[in-house]
Amino acid sequence: MKSYGRHLCSIILLISFSFQAYSQHTGIPLMVKSGKIIPPANISILSERGIPSGWPSWQGNYFAIIQFSRIPGEAEKQSLGKAGINLLNYLPEKAWYARINKAVDMHVLSSTHIVSIIMPGTDLKIHPLLDQLPLPAWAVPGKGMIDIIVSLYPGVKLSEVSGEFERKHFKIIRKNSFGNSISLSINDQKIKEVASLAFVQFIEPVDPPSEAENYTGRTLHRANILSPGFPRGRTYDGSGVKVMLQDDGMIGPHIDYDSRIGAQYISFNNGSHGDHIAGTILGAGNLDPKTKGMAPGAEIYVYEAAPIYSGFDSIPVHYFNPGIVISS
Repeated sequence: MKSYGRHLCSIILLISFSFQAYSQHTGIPLMVKSGKIIPPANISILSERGIPSGWPSWQGNYFAIIQFSRIPGEAEKQSLGKAGINLLNYLPEKAWYARINKAVDMHVLSSTHIVSIIMPGTDLKIHPLLDQLPLPAWAVPGKGMIDIIVSLYPGVKLSEVSGEFERKHFKIIRKNSFGNSISLSINDQKIKEVASLAFVQFIEPVDPPSEAENYTGRTLHRANILSPGFPRGRTYDGSGVKVMLQDDGMIGPHIDYDSRIGAQYISFNNGSHGDHIAGTILGAGNLDPKTKGMAPGAEIYVYEAAPIYSGFDSIPVHYFNPGIVISS
């Protein structure tokens, strides 16, 4: 009877110890879109028992958030990489998204400065705008639908996951190879299903319609301090400075940069983007004072951008004469 009691007591103590190990926290905040969380200090448990079997994986890898007691140096990063743990994107504080090979020997963690490893749940993967009602109107193409941008973990190939989305009958709107993301149109009840996929790092609504922001350009760049336009104010307005602009065609005529177009080394116009950028650079604000550019006294020289780059072969000469010193 005493032996049974001692055995039962041991079991209770073991369960209690395991619970405490998982319930203790690192004390280091993790800052994510949904707010601030304190990860569990679970590294000793994971070193002994390994990654829980329920963690989703993709092509032989887990994706996790790893937090350190201090920022790891290059030597520690390389050591982790050799062990099968690759750090991806930084998260404040002292944390990284990471790719962990399923074959990694978790005992190596005991010799690192890692204090916590957590699997990002759907709550950490979904933008707050998609986790509450009403959903953002600009991202709702129709009743019960939502258009989202799905960011993939670094190293996950768009070509490989596109088929996965198609098999789930999610409509692909656009693929962004530069940002390693894919835009989908899905039933709004499927948001968490998408977030639960192992290779998905984050989900957010598609971007809202563009809005003009140039009215605040001068204040954002502090150009209003350099050239405020009132008596006794500074007059660093770019006078005497020659600027190169490469864009989609000729600019002007326009009252905001009349007499300050030095030369145009192209003879066509494929759009109005060049005029927009020219106004940002040196618009005088004659037509509308709110649209004054960064350097309303500068002089501009216009070249063609891709694919022909007309005038570019003369740039080394133009540096000396007429003296172009800034390029855009």
